[in-house]
This record gives sequence, structure tokens and C-alpha cells, in this order.
Amino acid sequence: MGISVEDLRELLAAGKTNLDTLVQAQAFLCSGETESADGKFDEVIAEVERTREESGKRLAEAFAGKAQIAFDKVDYKIALAYRQKAAALVDRSEDPLAWADAQIEVTFIQSQLAMYRDAEPLLREILRINEEKRGAVHSQTAKTLNNLAILLLATNRPSEAEPLMRRHVGIFFLFLTNSDHRHPHTLDAVENYLRLACELKLPYSEILARLDAEREKAGLSEEAFEEIWAEVLAGNSE
Repeated sequence: MGISVEDLRELLAAGKTNLDTLVQAQAFLCSGETESADGKFDEVIAEVERTREESGKRLAEAFAGKAQIAFDKVDYKIALAYRQKAAALVDRSEDPLAWADAQIEVTFIQSQLAMYRDAEPLLREILRINEEKRGAVHSQTAKTLNNLAILLLATNRPSEAEPLMRRHVGIFFLFLTNSDHRHPHTLDAVENYLRLACELKLPYSEILARLDAEREKAGLSEEAFEEIWAEVLAGNSE
């Protein structure tokens, strides 16, 4: 059962008066009060630096909050600087997954700034870590596949993006098979694949054959796939 709007308001109100300045900052940020959040994140950063507190995680969360505020203001260069500061506090040798999660936020902003040469090698390393540590069908692996495919499209390499985007679709098919619930991003994933396949001028029969192969690997029923496909085609005909 999800949290009610009223309960959420009470939680955020309580967060704003919490004794922990970081909790206050995060509550203000979730409430859309960015100026108050910005000031509180600054207080956390100053506190850690003043006391020389050995809390990389606390400082990283403050930097991440500052990055989100800058990103929402479309100030991507400032957002990138804070994301990089947050990522630099994560020790890759001690926690490679936390490192990968921090760095994917960096690559997202780098891509927004068309810094593809910086983002691509990072994304490929993040993908390698996620596949090795989390598995080929984990949600973070899916996210990385999608982000790397988008970068390849942005740099005019659709043929390299196609297998990645197809794997991305296959992960959502497997999610539906295992949970009996469709992930909210499933239709978007299939629609994006269809657009890419059309850009590559793949025959309609070939598009279906490739998607059907992913369906079979995921153990998804033909009926479930046909329902998804019909919705995608209907959406693209509007």
C-alpha cells in the first residue's frame, strides 16, 4: 500500500524540523523549496569541513542534493561539478556498486552537455560492473544499457545501439514474466526500440523476429507480447 498525500506532507513537515540538517535539506528539496534546501546543504558541507568529520556518505549526499538543485535550474555545469564531487567520495575498491551508481549520475549530466567522449568509457565500465555484480537482467543494468544506447544514437551509431536497446526491452519482458506485472517503462522501451529499428530501415518482419526472440528468452507468453505490441502500434499511429 502506498503512502497517502496527507501522510507524506506530515513526513516532510517533520523532516524540516529534524535535528539532522541533512534530513532537513532533503525534506525541503522533496517539498520543492529549493532555496531553503540549498542553504541547508551548504550548512552540511560547512559542518563536515569544519569538524573534519569522516563521513564521506553524508558529504556525498549533500553534494548530490546541490547537484539536483542545479540540474533542476538547468545549470548543468554546476550540477556536473557537484555530482563529480559526490562520486569522488565513493571508494571503488571498497564498494564498486556504489561507485557505479554515483558515476552513472555523472555520465547522465555529461551526456546532457554533449560530453560523450567522457561519458562513454564510464558508461561501459559501469555496465561491466553491473553485469558482473548485479547480473545481466538487473534494473540498474537495464538503466545503463539504455543510457549507453542513447549515447550511441546521439553519436550517430544506431547499429551499435540496437543490440543494447533490444536487451533493454528483454529485461522488461523478463520482469513481466517473473512478476506478472508490467513495468511502467515497458511501453517506452518497446517504442524506443521500434523507432531505432525504423531508423535502421529494418523490415517489419525482422523487427518482430528480433523482439520475438527476446520474448522467448524471457519466457513471456505470445499473448502478453501481442498486447504490448498492439499498444505500441496504437500509440505510434496517433
